[in-house]
Amino acid sequence: MNYINTSTMYGNRRRGLISPRQLSSTVRCCSAALARDEPRASGGGGGGGGRAARDAACHASWAIARAYDATALTPHATVLANALIATACFDREVAEKSKMMSSPALELQVEETPLALRRLWNLTRARLAGTSTLAEEPALVESLPSAQEPEGTPKSYIPVPSDYESDGEEAFPEIDLLEQPEIPTKPYWSQSAYEKEVLLDASTLGDVPAVYRVPAPAPHQMPVIGVYIDPRVRTGFRYKIRPMQKIFARLNLYRIQEDGSRVLPLVVCRCRRWYVDRPVFQTYAQRGAHKTIKIARGPPAALDAPPLSVKPRYLFGEKALTLQSIGRGFARRLTFEPVDSTLNENNNYFWTDSNPDGFVFEIEAVSVGEKFTIYDANHEPQGILEIVQQQKNQIELEQNISEDGTIEKKVKINTLCKVEWYENDGITKLVPMTGIAILVKGKGNAVVTRIVNVAIGIKQLKKGFELKSGVKTSSRRIAVNGCDIHDIPCQYSVVGLERYELPVIGTYVDPRIIPGFHYRVRPANCRRHLFEGRSLLLQSVGMGYGKRITFKPDTLNSPENYFWSDSHPEGVGMEPRAVHPDMKFYITGNGGLLGEASVFRADLPQVEEKTEYVDVPGKKGKAVEKYIQVDVTCHVKLATTGGGSVDSEVHLMKVSGTALVRKEPGESSAKLIKMFNVGLDSQLNLLFAHSQTELTFHPLP
Repeated sequence: MNYINTSTMYGNRRRGLISPRQLSSTVRCCSAALARDEPRASGGGGGGGGRAARDAACHASWAIARAYDATALTPHATVLANALIATACFDREVAEKSKMMSSPALELQVEETPLALRRLWNLTRARLAGTSTLAEEPALVESLPSAQEPEGTPKSYIPVPSDYESDGEEAFPEIDLLEQPEIPTKPYWSQSAYEKEVLLDASTLGDVPAVYRVPAPAPHQMPVIGVYIDPRVRTGFRYKIRPMQKIFARLNLYRIQEDGSRVLPLVVCRCRRWYVDRPVFQTYAQRGAHKTIKIARGPPAALDAPPLSVKPRYLFGEKALTLQSIGRGFARRLTFEPVDSTLNENNNYFWTDSNPDGFVFEIEAVSVGEKFTIYDANHEPQGILEIVQQQKNQIELEQNISEDGTIEKKVKINTLCKVEWYENDGITKLVPMTGIAILVKGKGNAVVTRIVNVAIGIKQLKKGFELKSGVKTSSRRIAVNGCDIHDIPCQYSVVGLERYELPVIGTYVDPRIIPGFHYRVRPANCRRHLFEGRSLLLQSVGMGYGKRITFKPDTLNSPENYFWSDSHPEGVGMEPRAVHPDMKFYITGNGGLLGEASVFRADLPQVEEKTEYVDVPGKKGKAVEKYIQVDVTCHVKLATTGGGSVDSEVHLMKVSGTALVRKEPGESSAKLIKMFNVGLDSQLNLLFAHSQTELTFHPLP
């Protein structure tokens, strides 16, 4: 005789290893195991005898009822039901498990294929009552509705008496239920709760014929539950996942005193089941004051579903992850990219049946922080856009699968973005943006090829743009006009400059380019700088149509550090520089000496924040001050405790701050005054911030 191993049977059910053709032999093994009554069993690990075999058979029967539909179960209903009923009547140890399986309500199966189990029970009950014969059984089965038919009306649920659930009447026959007159209250649902639910039939997807009743998903949601996976869920795309939320109604039953007042709810109805508040009931029963306790049904007390203001909790730290694989079987493993994990220990996965209520997938085509280039109808770059916040959920509109397996999706997006229009001289604005993102997935992960039908802004709405991923500096365009600097009225368009570079083209020279400051020069659409990439001191800016831009020469006899404003037809960009390699500083904070620093590298761009003209008392003219944001790498030596000498230990750290460069009237060159708002890429920065110490770098003479 073959006996059943619990873990093996349940695992086979989960993975779909037992086909309907093998169901006959499986049911015979279960029936034999349910009838086994011997001191010890020879198999199954040798520890439990007949008790272990019967217990395993109960679990196997439960797995069979969940895994197969009514068509497959009907030929074996009598054999399995008789064995379960006999075990429920004569086996005290597994009575609860058998009652759960032989119950006509079978609440565990309500949400999947309840009619299949009701058919099984009705068939068995008719056989035991003697009202059915073998010839009549097929007719009885055919008279019942199909397990896969959607129900037009809500199903009636038969109460199940047990130790933890009750309908309030069968468990306590001494309770006299009074019909409470209807109180005009505002309903929680405008119609039946069933009208807000949908049936998901996995057989329509060519899968196991299982049906699930779930709340109607929103347009942006894709349900995944059991063996049902929404066909729009595809590997290679990014999704945010959260457990599916259900709406539960609560119904209170109140104890009615002699004066007609209500006292404490005795029974609570949740999710179509009634749970008796037994401590309250036993308290009244022990007092003996009422042989018959009168209770009345009250209006729904509350909704267990969280309010709309509560933000749903998503899996994986509320991150959108790329779906890598979808498993097979009854419980399918969904594996995502190993973010915050390793390839060998990837914890970003779950099973489709991990949550009985299912999961909800929400596609994410664009994420916060992604940057795009804005193109007009003529495919000319107009600006740069960066996603700041998702204003609404992204909705998948269409999915197309080509013959070669390429998947194309169209997703509607609504975001809040930072937009930098080239024509506004690099000024960024925070505006909303809507459009349709087109995602294409080939052999790898899906990528956003473009975003079409883009509308940017609110009052000054701009339409008809197209976005492409990434920021291409070669496409950045700046429009300048000579009238703005009171020069020859010529208009130019410079393409390929960075936002921190000041334009020079033709007769136009940016007014922020002032002699006496250091600059680094780069031709537009070229990555190589002039003068070997050195930052040189600007000495003069000539006049006329072609203005001569002269820098400090290497030798007075052969001054070659100059160029003409019209030497490069595409224009040039001049980057202001405040801090150079090998510059030395002493560091102060709260009036004390903290150490010394020497600049090791200054490769990163230095961005001019503003230029100010300041009056100087007693001098003719105004001083020019430039505030430049710098990021450099320094060798730092910290002072010893108590101040004074500097420690010999050198620390290499990144330093960022704002440099103040000032040119006095009548002077030929500007000088670096200080560097403030300093931040250190080190744990020392936390120490200084905690002690509210503001660091300042002063240049050594």
